[in-house]
Amino acid sequence: MKKALEVLLDIYYVIWYGGDFPSQSQKQEKNLSDPGNYRPISLTSCICKTFERLVNTRLVWYLKYHVIFTVHQSGFRKHRSTTDQLIKLETIIREGFIKGQHTMGIFCDLEKAYDKTWKYGILKDLFNAGLRGNMPKLI
Repeated sequence: MKKALEVLLDIYYVIWYGGDFPSQSQKQEKNLSDPGNYRPISLTSCICKTFERLVNTRLVWYLKYHVIFTVHQSGFRKHRSTTDQLIKLETIIREGFIKGQHTMGIFCDLEKAYDKTWKYGILKDLFNAGLRGNMPKLI
């Protein structure tokens, strides 16, 4: 068992310091010419998903430690969920009702929001937050 863990750690070391996932880690089942088929979270192997989880845990710790997250953010945070936001909304509606006020909500559902994210903007934000080294390279 220890040998297997050492091999896995060696793979993670290569990924971390090489700054790139090995091409063997990507499943090649879909049409490679269709840009819609490139979703790194869903196409990576279990080994890479485990590595991504390790990196994500460290990134979330960094963002929390340096108070980058707003207190209102629930997504991608432990012990928080969409339910938290729904409860906040319900509270605002109830308080408005008690005070005789109107409450209005606007909800947007962005199709494939993750795929349309401006990745360089996120990297710039991470850089401005003081994130340096291998993590931004890997991201």
